[in-house]
Amino acid sequence: MAGQSGNGIAARRQVNEKNKIAKTKLTKREAVDWLLTQLPTMDREALLKLWQDLFGRMPGPDLYRTTLIPILAYRIQESA
Repeated sequence: MAGQSGNGIAARRQVNEKNKIAKTKLTKREAVDWLLTQLPTMDREALLKLWQDLFGRMPGPDLYRTTLIPILAYRIQESA
């Protein structure tokens, strides 16, 4: 049992370390880099929401996800 409680403490420490990292404020460059790396993993709905936030309107319905991503990446970098 003693080994289990030790593992629990270690697990809590790891969670706390992750929370500290998550709570640190990113620089603008780091935030841009993070967002650019997230673009390929985002679903279409999230990409459309980001498009609306960046351009102030929805994209045309015929734009494929593979087209949205590089345009969004360019706009994010342009706005930075």
